Amino acid sequence: MSTVSHELRTPLASIKGSLHLLLSDEGLVLDKTQRQLVDISVKNTDRLIRLINNILDISKIEAGHIHLDLEQHRPADFIETAVEGIRGFADSRGIVLRSEVGPDVPAVRVDFDRMVQVLTNLLSNAIKFSPEREQVTVGARRVGSDVEVWVADRGRGIAPEDIGRLFHKFQQLDGSTVRAVGGTGLGLAICRGIVEEHGGRISVDSRPGAGATFRVHLALIGDAARTDAPEAGRDDGSPLVLIVDDEADVRGLLRDVLQASGFRVIEAGRVLEGVELARQHRPHLITMDLMLPDLDGFEAIRLLREQAETKDTPVVVLSAVEVEPGDPRILGATVCLAKPFSSADLLRTIRAAINGGAS
Repeated sequence: MSTVSHELRTPLASIKGSLHLLLSDEGLVLDKTQRQLVDISVKNTDRLIRLINNILDISKIEAGHIHLDLEQHRPADFIETAVEGIRGFADSRGIVLRSEVGPDVPAVRVDFDRMVQVLTNLLSNAIKFSPEREQVTVGARRVGSDVEVWVADRGRGIAPEDIGRLFHKFQQLDGSTVRAVGGTGLGLAICRGIVEEHGGRISVDSRPGAGATFRVHLALIGDAARTDAPEAGRDDGSPLVLIVDDEADVRGLLRDVLQASGFRVIEAGRVLEGVELARQHRPHLITMDLMLPDLDGFEAIRLLREQAETKDTPVVVLSAVEVEPGDPRILGATVCLAKPFSSADLLRTIRAAINGGAS
């Protein structure tokens, strides 16, 4: 993909450069129609370059090769940069941008440019789907041991049945409004990938006719996380469960069910991240999805069984993919629970596996 992207971007760079030379050549007199045609060509060349960059980003994310330059940054700073970069687009559509960042929001360890990219995508979507002269709000606040960054619009909202596929690549919602706006359906998938590479999660609250609010949760670390807020995985004697699933909404649901029943929870969106967390924290049990972006769940189980720290850790496979009893890829103390399942079935299965009931 990197090679293909390079081969596509090289001629596009030549085309763009040539067009800019035409526009900047004072000795070349273009009439109104000719200048308009060159302007259209420049805009569409930029559009193609953005599309290629998006495809390259999504391929890097899926391969686990995205590089993050992590440093401490104040949310107000990357929010301001994103807002200023998108303000021209908002003005062209008559949209008012408003920032709401609390004075006590601590810095987070992030890749500044990547967070600007996430917010730019979210703001761009909010602007595109908002009626003229409406308001789009972006803000940040502290929520327990996380910092929540949100983007809210007052558009037409999203139907409940569509929310589950928003963050999948090449997904566009049905309806004339969305088709009229256009797009590749990669922006939200890239946002999710970048946020999860930071160890965070992204979600959306919406209903038809009431707009949408996208929320990015970024975990605080070190002293900032300990101030006024306990760590989610702090050892208080209760069983620790590691959730490995690439769907932030699924992880959130599992986390809520388990924490309400007295379990401690840590999470991972990818296999290699989950295997490393399991080695470091030695959970009492691991829940494992099978369809993951870097490796599949069977490979994850194999890696876990090769580590001394996790070779005997119970694993509960939670997947819509049916697994036949006795499948050789299921190694060691592993049981399977097919999606969808009830909270009662989940808790019963996890407690039995922790207590030695797994086979």
